[in-house]
Amino acid sequence: MKAERPLTELQGEHAHIEAAYVAYQTALMACDRARALAALARLRQRLAAHADLEDALLMPLYAQEYAQSPLEGGSPELFHAEHQKLSRLATGLAEALAATPAQALTPPIALELIERGFTFKHLWQHHSQREDRVFYPTLSRVVGTGAPLRELWVRLDAWSAP
Repeated sequence: MKAERPLTELQGEHAHIEAAYVAYQTALMACDRARALAALARLRQRLAAHADLEDALLMPLYAQEYAQSPLEGGSPELFHAEHQKLSRLATGLAEALAATPAQALTPPIALELIERGFTFKHLWQHHSQREDRVFYPTLSRVVGTGAPLRELWVRLDAWSAP
């Protein structure tokens, strides 16, 4: 049997999404459109998986606890709305870059694209902090340890299997 895995393991995905965003910005700084598009594709895929997992499997558990003990800045609707807004912002970044021909990606255009991403970056940072402070600690209390946590991991692993 596997060792018990804490829910904080899921928070590691935040760093992967952040790394994809930094790879996108770095590629823009080098005016490398293909690499920037690839980084955005990774970011969007990971962000979608992150939101889908939380919204489908974790949010119902969290929402039950939230209904009993509401926390300021931690409503389930807020987390869901942030997931949707982050997805729209990432899509907008991808569309703007895709509309820019490779030969037109000059340093001034790259800077405009980087600046356009600031809203995404700031929202992602706030969202991650809110999940770290409120969402995952609450879920950890709700799920606890032992059989309930193992059962949740079975569900999570089955959900994310290919």
